[in-house]
Amino acid sequence: MNNNLTRYEISFLSTIDKKFSLNKSSRYKYLHLDSWNYFSIAQLLSKIPDGKLLLIFPFVTATRNLKDPYLRLSEPFLVTNQSNCYLIRDFLDEQWNNSNFEVYEDNRHWFNIKYKPVTIKKL
Repeated sequence: MNNNLTRYEISFLSTIDKKFSLNKSSRYKYLHLDSWNYFSIAQLLSKIPDGKLLLIFPFVTATRNLKDPYLRLSEPFLVTNQSNCYLIRDFLDEQWNNSNFEVYEDNRHWFNIKYKPVTIKKL
């Protein structure tokens, strides 16, 4: 199951079969990105060890301060180092383009990924 996560379609946490148990006890880490580009996503995925999973929570802020209000771009989803970077990039682009987040020419916005390792096991 692990190798197919977010390979052909986004594997949302809410769609994982109830026959599996997820351990989500790890702490979140944050990654600031200038854009949702292939390179940024590929770099994150390349750091995932073989057979391991990350839970991804993408969001946008008007500042780099993580305590400020933010726009959640999607529900959390799972990725591995085999996940499809183009699929993720296109999905995040679509979510961003369909959002109501107002960005004026002078204002900067920050793309962020909140992520943490998770483990999955069959019940």
